[in-house]
Amino acid sequence: MFQGNSTCTFEFAQQGKDRITIRQLLAHQAGLYAFDELGDRTIMADLDRLAEVLARQKPAHEPERARFTTA
Repeated sequence: MFQGNSTCTFEFAQQGKDRITIRQLLAHQAGLYAFDELGDRTIMADLDRLAEVLARQKPAHEPERARFTTA
C-alpha cells in the first residue's frame, strides 16, 4: 500500500487520500476511522481485502483537520 516515507500506491490514493502521510494515518489524523462499506469481521483478518476496502474509503475530513482524543 505504501512506498517510501509518505507516498502511497495509486489504489490507496483514491478519494483524496493521496495527501495522507503515514504519520497522519498512524496518528489517527487521516479521517479513516470508519468504513462506509458494510462487511464482517473476516475483512480485518484478510489484509488484502482490508486494503481494498480502505483504498475505496473516502476520508471523513481532510488530514489533520479534525482530531479526536479519548479520555
